[in-house]
Amino acid sequence: MDLPRKLIELTAAIGADGGDGVVRVLGALLKQSAPYDAGELAVLGAVGFERWTLTDDDDAVAAEDLLLQLTRRREAVRLDHPGELAAFPRTCERMARRGLQSLLALPLSAPGSPEGAVVLARRHGWAFVAAPVSLFQDLVALAGLCLGRSRLLTALQRQLEAATGGGPTPDPERESLRRELAASREEACAARHIAEEERAALRAELARAQRELESRQRAVTPQRAALGRRRRAQAERASAEPTASQPTAGESVAPPAPSKT
Repeated sequence: MDLPRKLIELTAAIGADGGDGVVRVLGALLKQSAPYDAGELAVLGAVGFERWTLTDDDDAVAAEDLLLQLTRRREAVRLDHPGELAAFPRTCERMARRGLQSLLALPLSAPGSPEGAVVLARRHGWAFVAAPVSLFQDLVALAGLCLGRSRLLTALQRQLEAATGGGPTPDPERESLRRELAASREEACAARHIAEEERAALRAELARAQRELESRQRAVTPQRAALGRRRRAQAERASAEPTASQPTAGESVAPPAPSKT
């Protein structure tokens, strides 16, 4: 899993779209390393959880019994078979209704991010045993921060549109909203610019490493060939040398001495 590249892609997805772009990129990145049949991102709001689906199915995967524990403890939860789901009966009921048998839930754990979690599920058991959970936690933590930034940009955009639409908002407040939105847009553009620079730096580093590897391979090849020639020469000399029990050509073998009676 190329974590730096994935983090850059998440950062570049920040925009005034309510977080849809971040969720879309996150879902695609997670599926590359751990395929899933159902998935969602849930954020705790004033009343219940706001959800984004990671698939085409809008039905919720996890219920509040699991999601509230994730927001409180901020620890990943992996449930490998339906028997383990019994600890969360409401979530178990939802998953059984959809034919899902295993689950991986990751909290939005970064300071400053909204409270919530990403939940992935599959229709067979033990689906996430080999999933890189620690890397997923880093990815989901940054996704929470990016989602928060996107939601803030969206709120500022709506406020500015309302302020410029002939409403009762006074001019000083309107100008303040414009400045906040402009500053947030600049931050988002700066984040995208940094992401592009990091991506270019990664590509350059990869190319440099590839060139260095090829150079080392070219340097090693003649050495290996010379070593092979020396070994063959040593083997040929060893096979040509007579052993102590075998006479050389032209050497006479003395008859055995007569025994004395």
